[in-house]
Amino acid sequence: MGPPRWLRRPASLSARLTLLFSAATAFLLVASAGPLYWSLHRHLAQQNRRALSDKLAAIALILQKQPGQIIPLLEEVQWEAGSPSFTRYYSRVLDGSGGVVLETQGMSEQLKGAPFPSPAPGDGDPHGAVTWRTDSERTYLLGSAWVKRGGQGPARQIQVAVDVSDASDLLEDYRRTMALSLTAGLAVAALLGFLTARRGLRPLGTMAQKARQITAERLHERMGEEPWPAELAELASAFDDMLLGLEDSFSRLSAFSADLAHDLRTPLTNCMGEVEVALSKPREPDEYRHILDSSLEELTRLAKMIESLLFLARTDHAQTPLNKASMDARGELEAMADFYDGVAQEQGVALACSGAGTLDADPVLLRQALGNLLSNALRHTPPGGRVVLEAREEGASATLVSVRDTGPGIPPEDLPRIFDRFYRSPRSRSLNPQGLGLGLAIVKSIMDLHGGRLEIQNAPEGGVMARLTFPRTRTRPEPPGQS
Repeated sequence: MGPPRWLRRPASLSARLTLLFSAATAFLLVASAGPLYWSLHRHLAQQNRRALSDKLAAIALILQKQPGQIIPLLEEVQWEAGSPSFTRYYSRVLDGSGGVVLETQGMSEQLKGAPFPSPAPGDGDPHGAVTWRTDSERTYLLGSAWVKRGGQGPARQIQVAVDVSDASDLLEDYRRTMALSLTAGLAVAALLGFLTARRGLRPLGTMAQKARQITAERLHERMGEEPWPAELAELASAFDDMLLGLEDSFSRLSAFSADLAHDLRTPLTNCMGEVEVALSKPREPDEYRHILDSSLEELTRLAKMIESLLFLARTDHAQTPLNKASMDARGELEAMADFYDGVAQEQGVALACSGAGTLDADPVLLRQALGNLLSNALRHTPPGGRVVLEAREEGASATLVSVRDTGPGIPPEDLPRIFDRFYRSPRSRSLNPQGLGLGLAIVKSIMDLHGGRLEIQNAPEGGVMARLTFPRTRTRPEPPGQS
């Protein structure tokens, strides 16, 4: 079994910020209290070692300078003469064989089994001093030294124990107080961190609540209307940009649905009406033939519409395979001009080709795109006008193919919607009532498949200019003699 579900859930931002804030506070508290404790510990240790060293040095001085005087030695060993009143010493003088010469009263009982270190040289410096804790919870600093008596007498060993229980208790109390302070400080820091995080993240909750209120019917609302903090202002701006795109997409989808329903209903209604008329009474064979021809025309238009929609659906999901080939752009344009020459002559429009170049494209899709553009150009060019097809290479990275007519151009209010599916301006509907409004959308999808670009704009000298930019997919060798 895996961990419980509540452990697998990601931690909230409030919990993460609280944890980070608490960790930072704990680090600061430890970083500030640690050096203080270390400084106190070092100071007390130096003070205790100094007291031990002074006591050893005092007894060694008496043995060296006054070897025959017992009274000064008794004062120093038995009565702790010259010692600070708050420090408790236990001293012992041993002969060369380890026998006790003199010791502080009660030392054998208080320090029974004390592990005095090996004697140091008689300089009074407690080398190798050790700390020892008795069963009665008293703490002593133990030191010893060899001392040569004055007058070349036998050497004596000095053992001194300094009661450092007060210092040890002080350090223990300090550690306990420090642990309690750290725990209390950490708890307060966690509480303050939680409250601060909750308050600081409150705008996120407000933003989430406002986002939940935005529905398909309220896409016009914006997040940027609120005075968000600087850290959330960019997020609110990006969210507003997304809402703007969604609102535009919903508007286009609504218009597309309405246009699709209208364009699908018209041929179906016509077919149903003609069939109902045909079935209303017996008719002559010629009348049935006329009705069937009319219905076939409507069904053909409907089939063409469905085929175009399927093509757009495949291109939207990149399911249309591309069979690219390197082609002569001028040759392709002349072939298209020859194909549409009869239509152009009927409408009194001149067709011309210019330029040169090589492009990489799917031949079938290229001809479909050029055919849609040529059909539109011929339809909107008045008699006596001219349609020019041109190709030229744009440096080493792309080839440009353009179709330019001398018609009246596109009204400015229609330019933003010319790629919308099923969108047709009133003028287009009057010129071509049977049109589907899918031609330019198909051309744009073809260019998207090729990774190219479609631009349509009104030419300065009049008419419409459509530009197809095809990227190069392979590097061509440079002509001989050029570098």
